[in-house]
Amino acid sequence: MAFSRDDISFVGIITLLILIVACVFELAAVASDHWVATVLDEDVIGYSGLWRICADFGTARDSCRGFQWQDVFVSYWFRTVQSFEVLGMVMAGLALFMLLLFALVETCRENSILKLCSIGLCIIGAIFILVGCIIIGSLKSTLKSFPMDAATVEMSWSFGIAIAGGILMVASSIGACLM
Repeated sequence: MAFSRDDISFVGIITLLILIVACVFELAAVASDHWVATVLDEDVIGYSGLWRICADFGTARDSCRGFQWQDVFVSYWFRTVQSFEVLGMVMAGLALFMLLLFALVETCRENSILKLCSIGLCIIGAIFILVGCIIIGSLKSTLKSFPMDAATVEMSWSFGIAIAGGILMVASSIGACLM
């Protein structure tokens, strides 16, 4: 079961690295509170993630609270986004596990089912992640931290790295096809 660097092709190494980065990006996006920022006069006054909504009062203390299921902010579409992002993250992790087995374990190299399952999980996971991003991007105005008319809602960095993670998953599925 020993392996050397010569056992894995250059494309395989790059594919594994891309998939690892995609998994880290999606994990960071799902865990963070910065999907949507509420902006008033070019200052961020609040932000929200998939699990919490926060107010930025300029103090050092944490002013976040978890979403309550009966909360008006947590509607069915928002639960759908949460589900899509978590399922996409789980599929990315499973795809990484299967691709690592295929690339590193000598007895699994002949098993093309592992490679095909990894490719399928990457594609389906990327679709879930990107659809979740599309939904939250189109309905972002309902996630204002404060119900003020003058405040605007902008997508924040977690949204961006979730999209980057989904795109990297597509790239890793293409790389896995070439392995």
